[in-house]
Amino acid sequence: MQDSSRPIRIKVIRKSTKASPDKTDSLLWGDCLFCTDAAMTDYDWVLVYDEFPRNSIGTIKNETEPLRCPPDQTILITVEPPSIKIYSRAYTSQFGAVLTTHSSRDLPHPNHILGRGCLEWLYIKPMQDILNQTEFPKSKMLSTICSAKQHTHTMHKMRYDLTRYLADRLPELDWFGHGIQEIENKTIAMDDYKYHLCVENHLEPHHWTEKLSDAFVAMTLPFYAGDPLATECFPPESFIPIPLDDPQKAFEIIRKAMDDGEYEKRLPAIREARRLVLEKYNMFSQTADVIHHHRGTGAVRPGATLKGRHVLRKNPLHALRELADTLAYKIRSRKKRRTGTGA
Repeated sequence: MQDSSRPIRIKVIRKSTKASPDKTDSLLWGDCLFCTDAAMTDYDWVLVYDEFPRNSIGTIKNETEPLRCPPDQTILITVEPPSIKIYSRAYTSQFGAVLTTHSSRDLPHPNHILGRGCLEWLYIKPMQDILNQTEFPKSKMLSTICSAKQHTHTMHKMRYDLTRYLADRLPELDWFGHGIQEIENKTIAMDDYKYHLCVENHLEPHHWTEKLSDAFVAMTLPFYAGDPLATECFPPESFIPIPLDDPQKAFEIIRKAMDDGEYEKRLPAIREARRLVLEKYNMFSQTADVIHHHRGTGAVRPGATLKGRHVLRKNPLHALRELADTLAYKIRSRKKRRTGTGA
């Protein structure tokens, strides 16, 4: 039984997990303490963010964590959309819950939980500074972060082509991104700007990423090409939808909005969207919700482990099933594009 006198301790495992002997790399969210110390053994839950680190570190050896908590007190957060990565059933079935933007068809799991904005922010500032900030001086107009990637099997090329079209016609647009204009922190590309162009790499209902939430945290007005149901999460006035497949129309929408001073008109809605990201739509809040609503066995199982995707792939049967799932997704996607159905 959880000791009510101490916070619920969650060990966070991710590709960039490192050893933190001083145990200062942690975040308290309500009664949940998220710790990224790879050597941590005194924990109540394990949260795996996407994947395990490839090298052994702390208690994680060969992408394997010996569980010191009940197996059903484990959570996986998926990061990439299904058009980029399929998470095999061998991998996801290890976890008590999966917090994901994938549909239950693309990622079947008995405790599939639709995560709206459950990805961590890439807008890097100390959390307390983000929570405390109330003034947002803006001296520039429009920015975007878009890499030079032009993959055709994802939406990268359409995103690049749209950005290129707009950059050629909007002198106010400052374009940042890998292969374009490198930055170390997204704050550089957002803090001074009123507007931010946000284009997702995967278009699907309920799938929106840090591209949108980072824009709200920075108190910008997003021009957004992405989740068609984003208004289920945020006020309609807090962002301006633009079409990904019609650059001329997107240009006209952006030009008119900036000329009409929409940023100033929509500040209350933007502030509300920012509040929702800070309080509700983030990985810490949504993970805490899963934990608080969970009714597990509470039994630690001797010898239980969690294994990374690359370890599981060494089993030919698991590798074959993952390939089959990937092919099935591609077939469904082609049929959906051809017929306009979700079959």
